[in-house]
Formats: sequence, structure tokens, C-alpha cells
Amino acid sequence: MFKGPKLSTLKRSTSAVAVASAIAIGFSGLAIAQVAKGDTFTGNLAAGDEQLQSGEYQDSYTFTANAGDQITVDLTSTQFDPYLILIPPVGDQMDNDDWEGSLSHSRIETTASSSGTYEVLVTSFAPGETGRYTLEYDAGAGYGGGYDGGAGQGATGTLAPGDQTLTTGEYSDRYEFTAGPGEAVSIDLTSNDFDPYLIVQTPDGEQLDNDDYQGSLSRSHIDATAANGGTYMVQVTSFAPGETGAYSLSFNGSGGGYGGGQPGYGGGNSSGSTGSLSSGDEQLQSGEFLDRYTLNASAGENIIVDLTSQQFDPYIILVTPNGEQIENDDWEGSLSHSRVETVASQGGAYEVIVTSFAPGETGSYALSMESGGSGGFSGGGYAGSFSGMSETGTLARGDETLEGGEFFDVYPFTGSAGQRLSIEMSSTEFDTWVGLVGPEGIIDANDDAPNMGTNSRLDVSLPTSGEYSVIATSFAPGETGRYNLNVSAGGGSSRPVTNSNNASELYVGASVNGQLTTSDRRGQYGEYEDTYSFQAQAGQNVRVTMESGPIDTYLRLTGPGGVSLENDDYNGSLDQSVIEFRAPSSGRYTITATSYAEGETGSYTLSVTDGTGNSQLIPNNGGGYGGDSTEIYGIFVGISDYPSFYNDLPYTAQDAVLAHDAVRDFGGMNASNAILLTDEEATEANLRQAFQTLSARMDDDDTFVFFFSGHGNRVDIRGPAETADLDGMDETIELYDNPMTDTQFDALLDSMPVERALIILDSCYSGGFAKDVISSPGRMGLFSSEEDVVSLVASKFEAGGYLAHFFRAALETGEADINGDSQLDAIELSQYLRTSYLLEHQSKRQLESFDSLDDIDVTYQHLVVDRSGVSPYEVFFELR
Repeated sequence: MFKGPKLSTLKRSTSAVAVASAIAIGFSGLAIAQVAKGDTFTGNLAAGDEQLQSGEYQDSYTFTANAGDQITVDLTSTQFDPYLILIPPVGDQMDNDDWEGSLSHSRIETTASSSGTYEVLVTSFAPGETGRYTLEYDAGAGYGGGYDGGAGQGATGTLAPGDQTLTTGEYSDRYEFTAGPGEAVSIDLTSNDFDPYLIVQTPDGEQLDNDDYQGSLSRSHIDATAANGGTYMVQVTSFAPGETGAYSLSFNGSGGGYGGGQPGYGGGNSSGSTGSLSSGDEQLQSGEFLDRYTLNASAGENIIVDLTSQQFDPYIILVTPNGEQIENDDWEGSLSHSRVETVASQGGAYEVIVTSFAPGETGSYALSMESGGSGGFSGGGYAGSFSGMSETGTLARGDETLEGGEFFDVYPFTGSAGQRLSIEMSSTEFDTWVGLVGPEGIIDANDDAPNMGTNSRLDVSLPTSGEYSVIATSFAPGETGRYNLNVSAGGGSSRPVTNSNNASELYVGASVNGQLTTSDRRGQYGEYEDTYSFQAQAGQNVRVTMESGPIDTYLRLTGPGGVSLENDDYNGSLDQSVIEFRAPSSGRYTITATSYAEGETGSYTLSVTDGTGNSQLIPNNGGGYGGDSTEIYGIFVGISDYPSFYNDLPYTAQDAVLAHDAVRDFGGMNASNAILLTDEEATEANLRQAFQTLSARMDDDDTFVFFFSGHGNRVDIRGPAETADLDGMDETIELYDNPMTDTQFDALLDSMPVERALIILDSCYSGGFAKDVISSPGRMGLFSSEEDVVSLVASKFEAGGYLAHFFRAALETGEADINGDSQLDAIELSQYLRTSYLLEHQSKRQLESFDSLDDIDVTYQHLVVDRSGVSPYEVFFELR
């Protein structure tokens, strides 16, 4: 059984209730065991146990602790996925699932905030799981028994008035410890009283910082390796000025670099170096700077390439002698570490490409390369090149089923970090759905690949070495029939190593006739590609147009400042693609002219002009709203505290308040022109009344802003089919008392007498509103995810969603005003949000496992910007 995403980490799906929300009910009548310090219990979750509201069996234990005690609770099981909950005498409960990625281990470490009785709930991740478990409890005065100046120890302390203060107002404590040359050290800081921030200065003089490790607001963590041994300076502080409270600090040294125990190499090649990515380096086609190295290896030898940087997000590419690319980003989840482990498929020179995750990143790095030995890697690593598989199978009654009722088959294999795979599943008897699950959960899934009818295809780069499973199933429950499954290794790379300087040179105002042919380079999904580049100045408006009769055109554009844009089917046309943007930085921009489908060939015309189609670039000088009397009106809705039948959401009511304040303080809206509805105020009746109130006051030259942060859902359309919703689904925003569909919301907007409306929805499935709502002229939509994808809570920003955070930042920081004219137009706003999303989300997907096909939604969150109803240079805000 494959299990679903941990709903406590998701944001807005009302179709399931998170475990965290279920805990809010009372637990009267439970059999509770009393535990003491150092106790270890073995127990059993069984069908007769008490159940949480969401269906998981649970056992309960209690213990007493004094304020300031360090509490550690460990739960392990090999028979179910354990889930641990700790309820203090005062304050919010704490939960943990999959400690450090383990599906058999949950753990809570905390400092007792008050004296009294604590309750421990032992339960499972999914409803109905049963089996034996072990529970361990300990409490004392600190992790590791106090700090004595060496790695492997720890300390407890308190930030308080009277401590040293940073220049920005945060209290701080200082520590020192020593480590040997090349020793890998880990420094861990936790607090439940404040948002901890960790600063470390290495013996080499490098300063490292971390806040919100792996998204946790109560933990900061740094891994480091110093070339020279010596004294590390550790500074414990807080994210915000004036925060106080207790914390725990631990120091650990591995004595052997990253991984602490990789196999020896017995006389093979080994080298290490430091380098720097800088603005003058060679670039990938997508805009990332790169350095090149060479490593020699014999067939069958182990290869390890390790890349670390504290100044940018490192990305490593290994190119084999036959041209296959193996890639890695964020080794074991670390944003400062990338690593490739593989076995040389043939002897010769292997090229190592050091680059960054995002275009334009620069900074120093450390690289180590080793080859030698044989026999693969220990500990579940990759032990040989997976060459693919071809299977014929049958979905039939009696097969295992997902929770939604779909039959499925599983095909396991061992893969290598960075290895490229193409997975295709086809059937003439049912609608296929194929998924890939790895050591850390879901990698990706697909239904109905482009131009493949109801057949499915995945093109993936494996994130880690280890055991993988291909899941062959159907789109709908109960479908049966024969299918073919083909998995081929060595597919197209997600980052072709191509020097952008090889691109054909264009200039703004130029037009070129080109042709996609079978001799052109192929993209990730088999499309033929031509590449062009041109120079633009910061603040210039640029329009790139590709037109063709024989091919369905597709355009991509990358450049300095993190620009990454793409377009297919401009205004619904299959033979035209258009990208309009304002250059955030001066420099070279790269265009990829390609097709939507694999293997299309034919002639096309490509042109690069200014934003109005002229041959000279004309900077945008605004244009205003057409008169001094124009005003901004807004309705801002946010719901955190839902009725009991919904799970509550963190920060979403606050999102609405902060968005309201940002538009008022920085966007030119008068306070009297706004209506704010939060929590129980955000009913359907109150929202309809708000529309009616503002409609009576607005003129046709005013601007209307609607903001929503809260739950979203998808429901079957009631009544006749709608041409805008060919999938048969309506999307909703979930108000406090009732859902409102996209069709109902469109009718509300129709009642507003304005020519210009900006709709911002930070909720699950919100992209589906684009089809109904943005079809009318004068409307621009910003949606946090596509119509079949959930949205995540932006905990690292203490925001209910990423769109809410970045929209507010666009106004407050002024960074979205690319040309500096103190106006924020449609293209500036969309470009700023797209770039912010790209840097935050691209390839940073949470890898979860799943129970049903619906759970695939979480694997990829895309910002949806639809401004087809407005000019790209339509001004929405006069910045203050």
C-alpha cells in the first residue's frame, strides 16, 4: 500500500482532514499509561484501540516534566508508518512523522515550556494501520550533557535581555569548539520559544548562516567542512529583534567528510579543488554560470563527485564518455550540497560540470572527485547501470488497489542519482496512469502525456541512488486490461550542457526565418530546438514572437536576473507563441524556438521587437489609469479558523490583513475603499454584500482588487456541461460557511462596473478560476497553483501561501518596479511573481509517497498568471 502526502504540510485540500486537525477533539475515556524518565515501552496498535477522528488507531501515555527540561520522545515500528503527537499541559501540540526521512521512525525533541503532565499519542500516518511499536522517553537538563568545547557535545541556554545584541537588535550567545582538518561537523540549534537563527564562522574564516532548516520555524542547522582544523565560532541568535527564550545547541563531528563512511577507492583517482562561479564564466543555455573539470575512470569503477557551496545552490552534472548526463541537486535535501555516485559504464574521460540551480547565481564552492574500486556503493547505493525494462502486464480484479479503487502493478529497480529515465505506459483498453516512487517518496506521475492520447509518459532525473518502483495503474477506479510498460535509461537531460554563445545572434527589431529539422538538437521531451540570443538593457520592454503553419509553436526565454519565461498557444492560437517581458537586468537573453509536441518539423518565423511592435525599444513611461480621478477598491478575504468540519490553516487570515495593508500603504488605495473579511466574517452573504457595497461606489475607470487566502476545492459540475470546464469540474474558494464556485464568482465580478480588475487567489486548485473568470476583458488573474494541484503553506515566510507572500513583497519592497517609474504594471507584476516562484519552487518538490492518485497533486506547484484580458503595460498600482 502506498500512502498519501502528510496533510499537515499541505494547505487547502478540503477533501481530506489532516491528522493535525483531528487531534483537536477530546480524548476522554482513553486508557493512559504513565511513563517515567528513561522508560522504554513496546506496544501494539490494533483494531480494537481508540481511534482518531480521521480513522487512525492510537495509544496514549503520560509523563511529568519540569519547565526547562529537555524532552525526547522516540517512536519506532517496522510494521506501520509511526506518527507521534506530544500534548503539553499548556500550549499547542507538537507532531512528527518520518524523522530525518525514515518511514519507520518518528521523534520529538523539545524544551518543556511549563511544568505538569504531558500526553504522548502513538498513532499511524494512515488510517487503519496496525502493528507493534517501541516508545522511548527521556527528560533531562540538555542534549549531550553540556558543552565542553569539543565536537559531539551540546549546550542549553537562554536568550534574554542583557545578552550581547547584534546591530540589528537580536540578542545573541557565543560558543566555540574545535575540529580537525577535513572533519565534517554538524551544528544544530532548536527552540520552541523563538525562531532560532544560527551563525558559524569556520577556522578558514568563512561565515555560514541558517534559518528555518527544512522549513522548520524552531530549528536551524549547518553542516560544514573546514580544510584546516581549528576553532569554530558559533553564534546563537533569533530571526527577529528582541526575541527571547530557551534553546538547545548540539555539535557533532563525523571525522570523515560528508557521508561519514563512503567506501575506499583503493588506488583510484582522487582530486579536490575550490573555485568560484562568476559573471564572466561560460553559461548553460538556460543562463547558469558553469566551470568544467575532467575525471578519468575505468569501466566498472566507482565514481563520486561531491560539490558544496554556502553562497549559492550548487548543481552538479557528470557527462559520460558517450554523452549521457547524470545530474544532482540538493543531495539528501541540503540546499548547499550536490553529489553524484555512479559506476563507470565505460573507460575514458568523464566531464564534471559545476553550476547552480538558478540562472545568474555566483559564489565560491568546494569540489571533490574520486574514481576507483568496484562493486558499487554500500548502504543501498547504486551498484550498476540500470539499462531499462520492457514489460507487458494486465490490470485485473484481484490486483492490489489504491485507496481510490484503482488496480495497480509495481515494477522495482535500482537507480543512480542523476540518472535520466523515460517511462512510457500505453494501453488500448483503459486510460493509463504511471507513477515513480523512490527512496524518499513520490518522484512524479503522469496521465495523458501530450500527443499520446490516454497513454502516459514520464521523463525524470533520479534525485538519489537507491531502490525505485514504477507504479502502473489506471486513471479511473476499477479499470482493467492489458498494457505495455517501457522504461529506457539515458533520456534527454533536464539541463543540456550547451554554451549559450553557440546560439544564433539576433538584435531587437530583427526577424528571422527558421526551420525545425531532424538534425536539430532535441529537448527534454524529444522536441527539436533552435537557439537564439540577443542583448537587452535593464527596463526595456521586449516582445518575442514565433509563428508557424506546420508546427504547434512553443517559446522559452531565459536571461540575467533569474528570468525564465515560456509560452504556448498565445491567445489560444496553435500557430503562434509570444513572450512579452521587461528586462530586469542588462545582458544577454536566450530564446529557444521549439514545438509543443515531440518530433514536429517545419518552417517558422521568429521576431524580437519592443513591446509595441516597433523596431526600436521604447521604455515604458507609465500611462496611468487615464485620469486623476481613478481609485483603487479592494476586498480582502482570509480564513484560518474554519468550522470544525474543515481543517484550520496557519497564517491565511493574516495574509488578507497584510495584503490589505500593503495595497493601502504602498499601492495607492484609500483605507475607506477596502473591505476586510477574516475567519467567521468571511461568509457568503458578507462577501456578496461587500461586492454590492463597492459596486455602488465605483466608476468604470477605477481598479478593483480581490484577494483570497484559504481553502480551495474541486467539485463535479452540477447541471449541464460548461464550455469553459471541459474536465467536468468546478473549482471553489471555501468561504467560512459555503463554497463559492468559479462560475458563481464570475457572476459577482460581472456586477462590478470597472474596466480593470486584479484577482489574487492563494488556494488549492485556484488555477481553474482562469477559465471562467479571466475570460472577460480587463481582468488579470494571479493563482497560486494549477487547476489540479494543491497549494502549500509558506511556513518559512510565516505566510499562508507563497503567492500571498510574494504579492505583498512586490508592493512593499518595490523590487517589482523594474524600470523605476514608481508604477507597477501587469508585466512587471507577473514577471516578478514568476521569477520569485521559480527561485523558490523549481525542482524543490516535496517527495512524498501516496495512497491514491489524488495525492499526486502535491508534487508540483506552478504559479498561474493569466493577463490575457489586459495590456501587458496596464498600470495597476502607483507605488508610494
